[in-house]
Amino acid sequence: MDFMGKKLFLVCFLIFVVGSLAIVSAGETVSIRGVDFNIPDGYEVDNTFADLDLPTGLYLDGKGNQISIYVGENMGYDDLYDKGVSYEDKTINDKGGKYASTDDGEEFIYFDGDKCIKIATNETDLLKEIII
Repeated sequence: MDFMGKKLFLVCFLIFVVGSLAIVSAGETVSIRGVDFNIPDGYEVDNTFADLDLPTGLYLDGKGNQISIYVGENMGYDDLYDKGVSYEDKTINDKGGKYASTDDGEEFIYFDGDKCIKIATNETDLLKEIII
């Protein structure tokens, strides 16, 4: 393959990779108590408790992975901490909050206006996709 052929192949390959990443990272935007989140492709809402009108969202992917989102009002970090879990300060997508990594996955607690939000997932590195 000559130089131009290699260059054309490389350009086509890069276009394919960028297009693939866009498809993988696409998802559905959902709103819980006025706060928007991106739910990655492959996850479906679990409506088990939908009739209770809870300020939560539970999403499953059919492979044992889940995303749990809670949006509370008139609360603070202490109300959403899990006992025995060590939290650290962290910023994800320009949202400052408290982050924890456990044997069960990751969780992040932060404020959006007067709402305190907790997102937990057992799939690592997914928080960046969820938080808008």
